[in-house]
Amino acid sequence: MSGILKVVEPGYLVLINDVTNDTVWLTNSSTSVKNPVAKLLDTGNLVVKDVNDDDEYLWQSFDYPSDTLLASMKLGRNLVTGLERYLTSWKSDDDPAPGEYTYHCDPTGYPQDLMRKGPNVVYRAGPWNGLRWSGAPNMVNNSVTSFGLVMNNQEIYYKYELVNKSVITTFALRPNGDAMRMI
Repeated sequence: MSGILKVVEPGYLVLINDVTNDTVWLTNSSTSVKNPVAKLLDTGNLVVKDVNDDDEYLWQSFDYPSDTLLASMKLGRNLVTGLERYLTSWKSDDDPAPGEYTYHCDPTGYPQDLMRKGPNVVYRAGPWNGLRWSGAPNMVNNSVTSFGLVMNNQEIYYKYELVNKSVITTFALRPNGDAMRMI
């Protein structure tokens, strides 16, 4: 099967089966615009926006991560909308269907990163101590990345930023539950 990805009014990104012309997938947005465009940002974030507005996104892929966390992506919860951003492993190395493992920034109590296999917690990084997850002593800011937890009345999330922009690094959740940073 092959498909066509296009942007349509009122601002949806739509994946269409090019044989049957059926909609396979589409974005959701409560806002509409007359001139929607899709743009892949340098960060890797695919956004849908009005052609004349670079500040407001109708939809962004960073809100719906799969198995990989990129620099500047948020892992956590929007306390206003309820949107939770978390990683989901693939079913297998060659099947991107949702797998058994999920990786979350749990906002309850003292925020902490945790991994689940189905409903069961199989790993806790320990609560945030102001510098890192307390159960992850090797996680330190360095010449490549800086880590942080943001907590306010609108959202709680973990993210990392690139200090050295010439280095590419990702954090991925593998089908077997291994969480790994690749540089």
